[in-house]
Amino acid sequence: MKTSFAAKYGRTRENLTKRLKAYLKVSNPENVRSLRIAMRRTSLSIELLPKKIRKAKATRTFLSSLDEASKANARVRDLDIILSKISTYKPDQSMEERISGIKETRESQLQAARQQTTVLQKEHIPRIREQDLSVPKLQKRLNKTTNQLIAAINGRLPMVLEDSNNVRDLHLLRIDCRRLRYLTELFRSKKTAKLLSRLRSWQSQLGFIHDSDLTIDYLRNLGEAPEMQPILSDLVTRRIQSYEKFGSITKQIPLVSLLP
Repeated sequence: MKTSFAAKYGRTRENLTKRLKAYLKVSNPENVRSLRIAMRRTSLSIELLPKKIRKAKATRTFLSSLDEASKANARVRDLDIILSKISTYKPDQSMEERISGIKETRESQLQAARQQTTVLQKEHIPRIREQDLSVPKLQKRLNKTTNQLIAAINGRLPMVLEDSNNVRDLHLLRIDCRRLRYLTELFRSKKTAKLLSRLRSWQSQLGFIHDSDLTIDYLRNLGEAPEMQPILSDLVTRRIQSYEKFGSITKQIPLVSLLP
């Protein structure tokens, strides 16, 4: 197990390095998205490392820098999502002006995000060797993290299913499901195939709901902009449909061990 995890962690490190380089070369929406995914996977993998490495000053410094860069790029990513959503509709002159304004805001946010990401690139990503790992401790930490995520998901499901407008808990549920999916992918096996398939299905709907909520909130904050009302109405309808589909496919997740 430790041989497999050490190799996978090494690939996670390499992928983050690759994504940082690509992002700083061209900060387009796809590279912003890919970098944020690499950041999240790296952060989650570090949570499974031995305590001595996790608590080391260099690791804490790296994670602090990772968190700052992630937050800065989240603001850019939000604007990319909004642009992607409203750009699918037929534009008129007023809408083109709105889109232009969002793009200007994105450029402004991007400058700050790139600065934080440049700082992150200079940090040392924690390394591990196979001999640094203890199988019993790795198993214990994996089981603890898995059980905590499943408990959080199962505890939050009733709250989001009884209130379609519970945006906060829908967002937190999405985060927990994503983290559990990352873990399941990291320790993929035949016995977890069904769980992984379920999490991906949920993620598809939760992602659509999140992106819709983000765009709906942005449009509503514009006030009574007449050119945006048809778009807003359509987004709300599609969001309702996605929420209803999510409700129809969800059920409590049984406790499961990801151990091979």
